[in-house]
Amino acid sequence: MKIQNPYGIQPDPSVKKGSSEQQGSGSVSFSDLLKGVGQSNEKAAASRPSELSGVEAVGRAAPSAGLDQIQQAALARGEELLGLLESLSTILDRGGIHTDDMDALASGLKEKVQQLQESKLRLDMQDPLRSTLDEIQILSQVEYMKIARGDYSS
Repeated sequence: MKIQNPYGIQPDPSVKKGSSEQQGSGSVSFSDLLKGVGQSNEKAAASRPSELSGVEAVGRAAPSAGLDQIQQAALARGEELLGLLESLSTILDRGGIHTDDMDALASGLKEKVQQLQESKLRLDMQDPLRSTLDEIQILSQVEYMKIARGDYSS
C-alpha cells in the first residue's frame, strides 16, 4: 500500500530539484522549508478540536449537549461507579489485597449500582444515555459478584 502525502506537505514550486550546490538567488534553504512545515503543522493542530476520550468527553460535552438535570444526575452516578471500578483495578494491580479494602469496595459498588438503577428509571426509554449506563451497571454488578464470590481473595 502506498501512502500518499500523510503530512500534507506540498512541494515548493520555487525550489528546483538538484543538489544543494545549485542554490541560486531564487532557491530556498532546507532549514527554511522545515520552518514552513513546522508553522503549517502548528496551524493545523490549532484548528483541530482537542481530543477527549471516555467519560471526560461526555462530561465536557454535557453543558453544550443540553443534558437536563435527570440526565446529569444519571451521568454523575455512572461516573461514580467508573471511579469505584478504577479503584478496584488499582487495588488488584498493587497486589496485596486487603480484605477490608475489598469489603468496603464491594459495599460501595452495591450501593452505587442501586443508585444508578434508580437514576436510570427516571430517564426516557429512548434516551441514548441509558445504553451506556446499562453497560456500566452490568460491569459493576459482575465485579461486585466476583468480589462477593471471593474471586479476588488470596
